[in-house]
Amino acid sequence: MHPSKGRKQIKVTTSADRHGSDNFQVSSLDPVGESPMEVDPSFQSQPEDCLEDVVTLTVEDYAEDIHQYLREAELRFRPEPYYMKKQPDITTGMRAILVDWLVAVGEEYKLRTETLYLAVNFLDRFLSCMSVVKRKLQLVGTAAILLAGKYEEIYPPQVDEFVYITDDTYTKRQLLRMEHLLLRVLGFDLTVPTINQFLLQYIQRCGVCMRTENFAGVRTVCLLGLRREKQSLKELPQA
Repeated sequence: MHPSKGRKQIKVTTSADRHGSDNFQVSSLDPVGESPMEVDPSFQSQPEDCLEDVVTLTVEDYAEDIHQYLREAELRFRPEPYYMKKQPDITTGMRAILVDWLVAVGEEYKLRTETLYLAVNFLDRFLSCMSVVKRKLQLVGTAAILLAGKYEEIYPPQVDEFVYITDDTYTKRQLLRMEHLLLRVLGFDLTVPTINQFLLQYIQRCGVCMRTENFAGVRTVCLLGLRREKQSLKELPQA
């Protein structure tokens, strides 16, 4: 497979001082090398994809049943609201930085919005059950978006691509092992509702045009909400 010329690398660096301070940094998108995978633009998600999601979630005869099912499933697969208090080595600030990086990954590879929301859900549910050291936090996040991509995308980026965007901080073997652990901890429950699904239902009910700036603004607010651990976990998305 031929590398894509001029493609950007999403480079991440992490560091910690001897006192364990919250020093978890993510650099910006810099063209520091060539990508190991060439992505055909026709395979990437397009804006029209969300229109198809709306049609699926708002079929008139079943809209109420779908909404009720999503609300019930949301409670079953909701992360622990205060899990960060049980994490000895990571903080809410580190989580926010990691989520920012996941957003950048999604934008770089034109992933579906739902893929990002799923990745954050997988991340939070995993951290609700497992203690993670600072140097492995990015590995968990990378495995989460790798898994979400496999679930949601038609042609997701390959494993080598995810290794590359971490600046080879982790090996392919480490990433695949973390993906396997993630699946086990999640109980292979990957079909979970996200705020994106509730948003699509609500805008359809309100008659909002999905091609307007207002809709783009609402989605931006939802993405910003992912960074706020206290808000995104303590409050249900439809509240």
